[in-house]
Amino acid sequence: MNTRLIIPILLTCFYCTGSLAQGHSPAKPLKVRAIYPSGEEVAASDRITIEFNQNIVALGASMFVDDVVPIDIEPAVDCEWNWVKLNTLQCELPIDADLDGATRYKVIVRPGIIAPNGQMMSDDYVHFFDTVVPSMDSGQIVSWKSPTEPILRVVFNQDIDIDSLRDRLLVVDSVSGKEITTTICPTDRRFRSQFRDDFFGREQTYQVFDRDNCDLHRNHDDDVLVLPNEPLSQNATVSLLLLPGVKGTTGNLLSKERKLVETDITTFGDFQFLGLTCKDVYGNELFHAVGQMHEKFCSVSSNIWLHFSSRFLQRSISHLVHTEPSIESSNTRRYTSWRHSQDTKSFDYFISRDFRPNTSYRLYVAATDQDDKEADSLTPVQDGFGRPLNGTNEITFRIGRPHPTLRLAQTHVVVDSRGNVEPQLFLKNVDDVNLIYDILDEQGVQHTQTNIVPSPDKDDTLQARTFGLRSTISSISGVMSGKAVGRPRFDHPKDSLEKIFFVQATPYSVFLKLGAVDTLAWVVDLDTGEPIANADIEFYLGTPSNLSEIHESVFSGKTDMNGFVSLPGYKTFDPYWDRSKESLSRDCRDGRDCPMYFLRVEGTDGIALLPLDYSYTIQGYVYPNDLFESIDHWATTPQDLYLPGDTVHIKGFVRTRLNDIRVIPDEGHFGLCVLGPNLREIEVTPLSLNEFGSYHTSITLRNNAELGEYDIGLVYDAQKPISSPCIDVYRDSKTVEVLGGSFTVFEFKTNPIRVTQTLNAEQYEFGDQFKTTTRAEFHAGGPYANASGHVDVWLAEQSPSFVNLPQNEYVISRNLDRTLSGSLIAEEFELDSEGKHVSTLSSLRSNVYYGELSVDSSILSDRGKSVAAQVEALYFGVDRFVGIRRPESHYSILGFAKGRITVGKPWPIEVLVVSNHDEISIGTEVQITVWATKRDSDSYDREDLASGNVEWETVFDCKLVSTLDPVSCDFTAQDKKFYYVLAQVVDSKGNIQRSQITVEAMAERESRLVRNELPTNVELELNCGTQKVNVGETISCEVKNHLGNSPTLVTIERTSVIDHWLVQLDPKNPVIEFPVLEHYEPHFELSVLNVFPRSATDNLEDRRYRIASTEFTLDNPRLVPLEITVSTNRDYYQPQDKVKLSISIDEYKGTEVPTEFAIAVIDEALLDLNNDGSTFFD
Repeated sequence: MNTRLIIPILLTCFYCTGSLAQGHSPAKPLKVRAIYPSGEEVAASDRITIEFNQNIVALGASMFVDDVVPIDIEPAVDCEWNWVKLNTLQCELPIDADLDGATRYKVIVRPGIIAPNGQMMSDDYVHFFDTVVPSMDSGQIVSWKSPTEPILRVVFNQDIDIDSLRDRLLVVDSVSGKEITTTICPTDRRFRSQFRDDFFGREQTYQVFDRDNCDLHRNHDDDVLVLPNEPLSQNATVSLLLLPGVKGTTGNLLSKERKLVETDITTFGDFQFLGLTCKDVYGNELFHAVGQMHEKFCSVSSNIWLHFSSRFLQRSISHLVHTEPSIESSNTRRYTSWRHSQDTKSFDYFISRDFRPNTSYRLYVAATDQDDKEADSLTPVQDGFGRPLNGTNEITFRIGRPHPTLRLAQTHVVVDSRGNVEPQLFLKNVDDVNLIYDILDEQGVQHTQTNIVPSPDKDDTLQARTFGLRSTISSISGVMSGKAVGRPRFDHPKDSLEKIFFVQATPYSVFLKLGAVDTLAWVVDLDTGEPIANADIEFYLGTPSNLSEIHESVFSGKTDMNGFVSLPGYKTFDPYWDRSKESLSRDCRDGRDCPMYFLRVEGTDGIALLPLDYSYTIQGYVYPNDLFESIDHWATTPQDLYLPGDTVHIKGFVRTRLNDIRVIPDEGHFGLCVLGPNLREIEVTPLSLNEFGSYHTSITLRNNAELGEYDIGLVYDAQKPISSPCIDVYRDSKTVEVLGGSFTVFEFKTNPIRVTQTLNAEQYEFGDQFKTTTRAEFHAGGPYANASGHVDVWLAEQSPSFVNLPQNEYVISRNLDRTLSGSLIAEEFELDSEGKHVSTLSSLRSNVYYGELSVDSSILSDRGKSVAAQVEALYFGVDRFVGIRRPESHYSILGFAKGRITVGKPWPIEVLVVSNHDEISIGTEVQITVWATKRDSDSYDREDLASGNVEWETVFDCKLVSTLDPVSCDFTAQDKKFYYVLAQVVDSKGNIQRSQITVEAMAERESRLVRNELPTNVELELNCGTQKVNVGETISCEVKNHLGNSPTLVTIERTSVIDHWLVQLDPKNPVIEFPVLEHYEPHFELSVLNVFPRSATDNLEDRRYRIASTEFTLDNPRLVPLEITVSTNRDYYQPQDKVKLSISIDEYKGTEVPTEFAIAVIDEALLDLNNDGSTFFD
């Protein structure tokens, strides 16, 4: 629209008032300094901006223009003019609106705007600019008509008049140099999908190019499909050429230049097997071309890729790839890549096989194994276009030696000092193995000892060697700590191999529970599991490379009669947990300082040394390295929106979560960093907390404060004062910042009206009446009548969530028909005399299983601005839901539930039915149907299943009746295929609900690698019933899979051990009982440690203990909302009236306690501008 001059008296007087602040400087004529954008090829997203030679609006005044401004724009633009600077006016367009493309704009600024000095422009100021003309952005492959006729999607920078594009869009052949004319089709998402599904043109979808406008009744869009009018050369790179004269759908400017866009699309040559790629032992990539001799070997751990000049129709070709010697295939998937070492593009297929080391292979590509007598009757190997493989189909290559091995069963090995078991080192293809170590035993420390380990006497064979621990130490118990160094026997990237070890012979088992406040150690006999009393304990910071060195002794003491000793928590000796390392796997013998905590035990039968080479911390919700970061900070402001120059009051609350309980901090230093747009920082320091752990402070915004969101961050340092909060947090890693809230600075105006939206129900079901009421009223009271408005009601389908059908266990599907979601009501209306409007649907009939009804309404105020309201409600299109239990192996791709089952093994298809109220439904008939893909699962990518590009056939069905527990019918997959499982129920109103899952049946196979059969790892289990308990209750826990009848350690933990004791489990009734004490609040974890008594010659691989834990919660009085009552002395007030508030709070546990109130009085109209004004001050 063209905007014209209106100069009201109020506006002129306002500017005159502003001029008083300017003094009496000589009047300077008002002129336009510049208008942006300018020139040609202006982006449609640019905004028209007018800059004057002096300030126009006064400092602190509103930057919005409420009046019509004297500016004309041709063609017309729907501008809302705003002052973005004191001398700069900008045209803001509606949301999602831009300037028209290919258009010449004329901007005329006419006299009428008055500067503070009273000056006005004397003449019109005229400005022109051209927006960007049509141009081609990119081209990508969509499908093929033949191996040399690509079908491309071409994308433009704006909507194009397709008629003007004809004869102006050419395809360039890089081999012949020929510019080839094209046939053009308009397109849409559905149309492109059809071509992608027919990638090789086998369904002849390309015939649509022969029809008028390709059967699509549209002549403009920003992308088209393009088919060259004749075949290109083989192996030609495709480029696109756009000639001048193309017209956009808006504007009348035409493209002026030839534009060439190169693509990564190459036409196909003959279908050939090109070779394979692998990596050698040094990680170098090797390309083995077919028909050539290859001297270098592939590493046994290398991936192998097969390269072809064209794609196969199938996504996987494992059924076509064979080897001699024969090896079971696990997978072959397609991966397309450019090989920069070649001029041609290859299509690469990854193969995963258990290739044997030091073996030569012949790999060939054929429809079946060459020993198969029926091979002649099979279709030959073909690419996606149906062309047979041309040339050789085989290649030979060799797998190199297995990698050298030098390893231990684990870095830290413990054996019973009274037995004869020796720690072992495992070697393969490694020579000259030397042990370099220190010894700590009852006689003292010996440094830098060495010992040579015999090399393996066979190649490629893993052999065990002993450390000789017992013959090395001078007493019955002791420690060897060092590294094993060996030389690879064959080619290897490393000249030597190293392995750190820490092995010891000891009569004791040592357990440690490291807590933030308290730490517990427990020492028992390694053989019997009985506690060791009166053992000397020392906890110290030492060095793994020098066992005699003690940096700092933290604690010394003796175990009690139960083998316990209590130590200080890490808060007292290493609060940031940064003084030590937690790994023995890296060497610190090169002069680096790598201290580690050790717990040394010395008793009558020997010594034990426990290195803290693992996390022994009781973690709870607080980890050692963030002990002082466990600060909770809540900050709020009376209102969310502020103007530049306003004073912002900030009320904050601070708690620490030491030992998993929120308490008021009793130490540390605080500051406040308020960070705004453009890294604008406002600091408050020091910041003090009162007895309630809260603070109140205020900041004053600058008059030219940056507009946007400001984050309120509490800066905390446990040890030193904070001088500059916003800087200190980056200077020192021990200074932390915790965000607590935010507010927004913006130029805004409140609106005199408010709009509310109400519904006739909180939840809806199929067939219910739906009624929504839009109401508008003045904030000052009374209805806002007869105004125009708009209401939209949308239904968006969602996935339901039920407690009885947890999503990690069951699949509950959405509707397959995504078109069921959408608009239910969209109407314009006028409010009645009471300021309200009612929209009604007599019956909700959507077949969406479950979704959300969203109601948006807006009312146009007399200021020309819309005031909006929104409300949501749940919708159930069915009142029964069936869930399918996921297989043990399951995953999700593109939102679709998937799983894996085993060919030939029954899979119970378990289902459970619940109502829309999350109650288990009994007696509902469930129909189960299973479909199978017609081809092997290797023929598909998983994305094919999502796209629907799959042929299915019914293979199984059954009927069940739901009960209180899941019911099932067994299905056995006979072939390696994908199976689509659907369960269906009918609800009480006759509506159908279906859930579905796709599973892949995979063949069970054994690897050629011979592995030791390890016993199943049996875990300790606790069965305690409910996890919700109260103080004074007695908890009874059954202990399953316990080891023998040695003493069992029971601990109550949070981030420290808060209680502990020993129990002797009764083998016939292994139950632990204990009362819940008050200091267990608000939650705790029960941990049970059961030690395995054993003889000294038992296997090293056996578990020496079992541990289990379970969490309990109590009613936390700190989480009970305070009952606050607020009343006023009157219901209505006039301006200048005094308001008296009466505030009371219920007693806490029947006792009066000190209470702090924070009160804010806010304009209700201002709260309406918040995202959630009703709960903002929380």
